[in-house]
Amino acid sequence: MKYGRYTHTALGTIFQLVNLLTVDEVAFTEEKVTLTSGKNGRLDYALKTGTSSYEVYELKPMSYRTNSKKHASALKQLNNYVNGINANGFLNDPKATATKGTKFNPNGLVINDPFDSNKVIKFYTYDDDPGMIYYDSLDREKPNEDLKVVPEPKTSEIWDALSGFFAPSYRPNGIPLPNGLPPLGGDKGNGGLTPFPIPIPKYIIP
Repeated sequence: MKYGRYTHTALGTIFQLVNLLTVDEVAFTEEKVTLTSGKNGRLDYALKTGTSSYEVYELKPMSYRTNSKKHASALKQLNNYVNGINANGFLNDPKATATKGTKFNPNGLVINDPFDSNKVIKFYTYDDDPGMIYYDSLDREKPNEDLKVVPEPKTSEIWDALSGFFAPSYRPNGIPLPNGLPPLGGDKGNGGLTPFPIPIPKYIIP
């Protein structure tokens, strides 16, 4: 339970931070969905990719990937959110449509385990499992032989790492960036400032 709360919050923060720097797309976390059954559910992450278009993501422990019964349960939950949005709308938009997410791809992201200094938490995605994101707790020495630990990364390094979780077509040129970050896409003339500082968490770049 403690890992579930922490990983949902940590990945949700990264999800929203990256999308805060984009122009058209907006990231939502823990939003209510009216299911086709009439009951209410609460999805993990939703990415607004168009006027009324959304991608939906569900985060689960790795056991939900490796155990067939758990995996079926996770897929049912994800499908319920997608079908609920397609049937009943989302965020007061009755025309909203949804699909299983593919644009946000945190595969390989590693963050510190706050409950055990000898471990890290690693996130995984799979091409045959759109919309599903998994996490696992691993010994610090084992997640990746080439793991690079960055105790106090520069803001530009953080942005380079975070922006790598999106397909190139998803990252627009010259998006407004916080002070200290280079303009995205190599367009040095279109960088900008935000009116507030963005805290940069300590984490590990795989």
